[in-house]
Amino acid sequence: ALSGADSVVKLLNLPGRGEEGVDQKIVESLGLDDPDGFRIGYKAAGRQGGKQESRMLAVAIPDAQAAAACMLFPVGLPAPYSVEVSGLAAMTAFQYGPGAESADSAVGLVEFGARVSFFVIFDKGVPVLMRKFDCGSGQILAKVQESLGIDQATAEGILADGSFDVSQQVADVMDGFTKQVIVSRDFVERRENCHVAKIYASGGVTASRDWVQGLKEAVGVDIEVWNPFSVLKMADDALPEELKGQEPRFSAALGAGMATLTGDSEE
Repeated sequence: ALSGADSVVKLLNLPGRGEEGVDQKIVESLGLDDPDGFRIGYKAAGRQGGKQESRMLAVAIPDAQAAAACMLFPVGLPAPYSVEVSGLAAMTAFQYGPGAESADSAVGLVEFGARVSFFVIFDKGVPVLMRKFDCGSGQILAKVQESLGIDQATAEGILADGSFDVSQQVADVMDGFTKQVIVSRDFVERRENCHVAKIYASGGVTASRDWVQGLKEAVGVDIEVWNPFSVLKMADDALPEELKGQEPRFSAALGAGMATLTGDSEE
């Protein structure tokens, strides 16, 4: 699962029922300058927007990045099976947990990665909006390091334990992101005639109380930090002690693994 910094991800509503010429329609809708330089995958994304319309989730990853990732395992086992964008892998895990539990309502998911973040809204279990942002926890760490004159390890500790008030630094980085989340949420609520009552959050930065509180105050809805391991039956000692409290970091890894084992991955 790759960060997807240079990937293109779109939730598309295509005319027709998706039976003929869908490959070409997908490529054209992605708006790629050089489609031959990308690995492109797509799949149906729930109910159709109309009798003559198909909703598709499409993703394009630069071929060079996919090839480089596969070369981490040049020979023998383990052998690469699929290449995915981390934000979409997290979405897969989410659909086994809160997504399935919210089959009669609308909920959001923020997957806040190190370099790239995603905001997804599900209405009755179906993705109705997906936004990708070039904003991540790396920018927050850099801001905290710069403002306090500290190294990265110390900045990570401060974000995790809240020993210093860094709410202003977090807000400076998050301002554009939260505004887009609000705009996207309001747009979907009008278009789909629904109400997003809760947004779940995953990613390493969710350990920061300042980050969670800032997002909650800006968006005005309940923000729940989501533990992706809650979708599994696990032995008490399955997660090493040193990783306790860091479970939200593993949403993408868990989603990629679950998709592979259930045969739901895009190779």
